[in-house]
Amino acid sequence: MKSYRFCLFACNAFLLLLLLVISHQTLAQEINKEVYVVKPYEPTLSDASKISFMPSVEDMETTIPSFTYTISPSYIETPFEVNPIRPARMISSSLPKIYKTFLKVGLGNYITPLFDFNISNLHSKDYTVGATLHHKSSHSNIILENDDKVPGGYAVSDVNLYGKKFFNNMTLAGNIMLDHRGFNYYGYNTHIFDMGSLPEMDRDDIRQRTILSGGQVSAHSTYSDSLHLNYSLSVRYNYLTDKSENTENMVFIKTSFSKLVHSFMGGIGLSLDYFKPDMAMDTIGNTRFTFSPYISKRSKDWKFVVGFDGVIDQQEISRFYFYPRGLLEFTVVEKIIIPFIGVTGKLETNHYQKIVYENSFITPGLNINNTSHKFTAFAGIKGSITNNAGFRADVSFTTTENMYFFVNDTTTTLENTFTADYDDIDIVQYHGELTVEPSTQWHVTADFNYYDYKMFKELKPWHKPEFDLTLQVAYNLKEKFLINGGLMVMGKRFAKTSQAFSPEGYIKLDPVADLNLGVEYLFSKVFTIFLDIYNITGSSYMLWNQYPSQRFNFMIGFTYKL
Repeated sequence: MKSYRFCLFACNAFLLLLLLVISHQTLAQEINKEVYVVKPYEPTLSDASKISFMPSVEDMETTIPSFTYTISPSYIETPFEVNPIRPARMISSSLPKIYKTFLKVGLGNYITPLFDFNISNLHSKDYTVGATLHHKSSHSNIILENDDKVPGGYAVSDVNLYGKKFFNNMTLAGNIMLDHRGFNYYGYNTHIFDMGSLPEMDRDDIRQRTILSGGQVSAHSTYSDSLHLNYSLSVRYNYLTDKSENTENMVFIKTSFSKLVHSFMGGIGLSLDYFKPDMAMDTIGNTRFTFSPYISKRSKDWKFVVGFDGVIDQQEISRFYFYPRGLLEFTVVEKIIIPFIGVTGKLETNHYQKIVYENSFITPGLNINNTSHKFTAFAGIKGSITNNAGFRADVSFTTTENMYFFVNDTTTTLENTFTADYDDIDIVQYHGELTVEPSTQWHVTADFNYYDYKMFKELKPWHKPEFDLTLQVAYNLKEKFLINGGLMVMGKRFAKTSQAFSPEGYIKLDPVADLNLGVEYLFSKVFTIFLDIYNITGSSYMLWNQYPSQRFNFMIGFTYKL
């Protein structure tokens, strides 16, 4: 086989050498294109050499280790104590005890009696009926700036009869009331009188009183499911008269409807207010109709309200007012940080009864035009600081048309009553509120407002404070002493005067700080005694220009339940 391979290799080499010689000799000649095959090529493969072996088992000797051990048992003590299971106690579901009658009687300096009485039925699923009676008066003399002592007493009395009837899905309510207020025009202008010509301030001559009587009937649905159509309706009539024989008839009709539709709450409110004063007041009647549709929706993290108030105001001429209404509130941190933003507006109807209750010393029969708060935008944040402290902080901007400000009526002899001047204003109000309950015994609330007025005609916002602050603290000492403290602070105010008394045309009224304290001792659940102290600092601040307040005064008395 090897010789054969060698011969074949030699032949191939010889042929290759011969071809190279021939091709070298005939490079310049024409290439012969004929090819002769001497023998076909036969490829071959050499045999493979394999390694072949069989696995074998080698015998190995294994040594098993041997060892010995012992267990020493020890006693572990496992004590077991049986704790008895206390039987379940039924929590009483009874309602707290109430009393049919409540009586409060007190007497203070300045000859100031107090009387409160309330009577009602006990717990009932069918109805509630009762009556309240209140009286407080004072017969004091007050010292003016010129040291003149004038009768500055007052008297407030009211009676209210009320009742409610409960049905399956509705509550019907009604009441009849009578309210009496008496006061004196004691604050005359001390600059126009010298000590030798002081006016005689006879109590009957400067006495004024108002009597308000009326009644109301209302009905509202009590469905717990908002898928039902909820409704409310109320009708109220009031009649006011004063010592100067000015009268006013008032009718208030209000109704509202709301229903949940596809997760949206939709509703509408309708109201009709009618005011008819007597012709002695030199004014005409006023009719106001308001319709207020809205849509709202809420979720766990946000809520919104969108709507408007459309008002038709009929006085000498008819006017239509449109006020947007919207609110967006969302949660950043649940119950801790809740921002909100919104817009609103309203028409303020300045009828006689409203104005005389705001400032008792107005000129009898004063007619004040309605005020339009055209647009209010507000934004703020509310929430809680801790589990026992909540807060609210917001700022608002309001543009107002026909805002009224009380000024002394210089057409009267004593200049001891007030009329009104008007101006269109812009006001920015900063508001803060804080409530703290560190324990069940303590309760603290604080409310602060700062006002920034922009006047267009008047020099100052007459009798409006620059800021106001109220602070209330209540403490329950072992269910025996109930202690209440209060602080009321008002910033500087301005009163309009003639330039004969002030070159600027106004005077500044000093800031007010009124500190009060009340202590009640509980002899039993039905009998207590109390002591109330007002104006502890004894300062005499101005309620209105020329009208100083009472100084330090107190009242002591008792309460009784039966």
